[in-house]
Amino acid sequence: MDESGDDGANTTRSCWFCQSCIALPMSEWHRADKAILEFRRYLKQEIGLGVRREIHASEIDQNTGSFSRPQLGRVMNEAERYKLLGDILQFINAELPVKIMNCYIDKRSYLANKSVVCGKLSPEIREIAIDRILNRFRVMWYKEESSNQAVIIHDDGAEGGVRRVVRKLRSFNWITNPATSLRVNMPLDFILEDPMFQASKHNRFLQLADVVCYALRGQFQRFGRLRRMPQHELLARLDNVIIKQASKHPLGIIEVK
Repeated sequence: MDESGDDGANTTRSCWFCQSCIALPMSEWHRADKAILEFRRYLKQEIGLGVRREIHASEIDQNTGSFSRPQLGRVMNEAERYKLLGDILQFINAELPVKIMNCYIDKRSYLANKSVVCGKLSPEIREIAIDRILNRFRVMWYKEESSNQAVIIHDDGAEGGVRRVVRKLRSFNWITNPATSLRVNMPLDFILEDPMFQASKHNRFLQLADVVCYALRGQFQRFGRLRRMPQHELLARLDNVIIKQASKHPLGIIEVK
């Protein structure tokens, strides 16, 4: 899982919050990892990106970090950088045995209907996003096979907030029964232990989740140095692996307003 945007009540720094989740069966982990490694070797041949260099969508957008002139030996133009983002997403869509779910929160609309006390929300923005995604997985992916268990690997940087939310959902997860309108506690007990946190530079799956997050944001707004490119078309490259039943949005995006 990876996130983008500010999760607080302040809309000055960002008026949005994105959460993306790439899920795959544990039995497919090594095969998927090998496929990513082969793709990285392909990128080394095509653009000179080192196999161990970190892929970060904002660096592709800004021509910085691993994608700067000193690293690649040249400057990639806008069309090349946009194509690279699309190629990464198409690789996920065609080659990896994964399922993807996304949540986008419009903070301005959401905050307009919520009270803020001492600069804090209850529940917090991050809690809403993780709650929506994990509960959709509970219903859609684990309903048929109750023996399935999950381990969450999340990008580092917000360990306390993410851990707190997941611990809460594993014990108290109140769901309203549509038939009776009664609230029932359905803990997310398919999640094993606390989330694991890693720096994305050490995890190739987290790097891909970062690119998915970038595409998710582009679905709703133009931003960065690639704002002149059709960023709103990027997420559709994941058509085969997005769980579209997660919402009424054509691309299954869970929108919170």
